Amino acid sequence: MCDLSSFQILLGTAGAFIAGAIAAVIVAAVLNNGFFSAPASPAAMITAGGLTLAAIGSLIAARVLVESYFQCMGAPPACAGALSNLLNALAGLLTVLGIQAAACFAAAGIAWIPWAGGAPMYVILGAFIIQAALIPTVIVFSVALVNCVQQAAAAAASSSSPLIAAASLIAIAFIVAIARHFQGGKKKRSRQ
Repeated sequence: MCDLSSFQILLGTAGAFIAGAIAAVIVAAVLNNGFFSAPASPAAMITAGGLTLAAIGSLIAARVLVESYFQCMGAPPACAGALSNLLNALAGLLTVLGIQAAACFAAAGIAWIPWAGGAPMYVILGAFIIQAALIPTVIVFSVALVNCVQQAAAAAASSSSPLIAAASLIAIAFIVAIARHFQGGKKKRSRQ
């Protein structure tokens, strides 16, 4: 059966990984503000980068699920635009997350220097928070795709119903005509 519940789970998982990455960047920035705690800051930035890569993995799996769902539902041409919107939103989120992961790993290189590594961390933190707004966009596009596919399936089912009814009537008429033909042959034989 065609289902997008796994997509929703993967999207929620990616959101949790992004929230974890935001928390890790906050921890790294706080650690960087102290002379004796700054050497622990790179570990938090590497953790943020790893969590970002995990979010990327979840979103790639979600993208594959969306494409298979669309094919499973018969790939209705009327919904190609809705699919394209969702895939483009996912691609945008994946691109930004890839940049964020690279930035986390790069910032980890200077995070051990007290106060010097803070500026890139705050930029990364701001970008994470801004890109978190892309997740609701992906949700909206996924709902639009599901609605479109369901409407296309309902329209296909309703448009085939008259064809089925017409074919049934033709079959019944054909059976009645054959039955009358054989009954007419019996009446002619009984008269002879």
